[in-house]
Amino acid sequence: MKIFMFDIDGTLTPHRRPMTEDMVEFFLDFCKNNVVYLLTGSDWKKVQEQVPSEILACVKGTFTCSGNDYRDSNGTLIYEKSFYPNPHLDAFLQGILEASPYPVKAGRHIENRPGMVNFSIVGRDCTLEQREEYAKWDNTHQERSMIRDKIMSSFAGLDVAVGGQISVDIYPRGSDKSQAYHIVKEAHPQATILFFGDRLRHGGNDYPVYAAMVKSSHCFEGMPPRAPDFAYPVRDYKQTKETLEGFFQE
Repeated sequence: MKIFMFDIDGTLTPHRRPMTEDMVEFFLDFCKNNVVYLLTGSDWKKVQEQVPSEILACVKGTFTCSGNDYRDSNGTLIYEKSFYPNPHLDAFLQGILEASPYPVKAGRHIENRPGMVNFSIVGRDCTLEQREEYAKWDNTHQERSMIRDKIMSSFAGLDVAVGGQISVDIYPRGSDKSQAYHIVKEAHPQATILFFGDRLRHGGNDYPVYAAMVKSSHCFEGMPPRAPDFAYPVRDYKQTKETLEGFFQE
């Protein structure tokens, strides 16, 4: 048995945009014929803006906020984790924001989500054009990776992942996307899980899923054998669609 898990933004949709019409048609058919879970760093509101309701109703469940919030196919909340960050974190992030050389600060730079904090230099109130401009700048200057290192070296017990185009996710160590993988794996230990994400490199918010898959593949004495799992790095939703079309042809 195969179970498919997908990141959303940049994997099933263009960044911060709704799923394209051709992808909706293709992916809806795919979901009807396969067991599918969605797993994203975004919150539920943003998921609803990007993924059509008919697809959300067709998948087995949707993990948002890097697995800290989970909803079934009816959109019913199954659980939601809380995160009470170090009281000095906000001031620390404000200092990073003020020191950033990037000239555009559009507003809403710190966003509290279930189980995590999302931080963006350009700000979540930026336009799509400003988002693309910052993404290009960050690709050259690697500002978000440096921010990740600063936070992790200053706050014990916190982990930080680079996600999407403009932000980093901050959460207690272990409260990352791997927790959703473990939940699905425990429910289906004999199934092969295939995960698709555009941030599977170390430091990306999809990487914890890959790391958990590697760890899960090591069986110890007395443990029942588990099916091997696979993580597929993709550039964008177009490559995701091309890869899935290969499964239809098998």
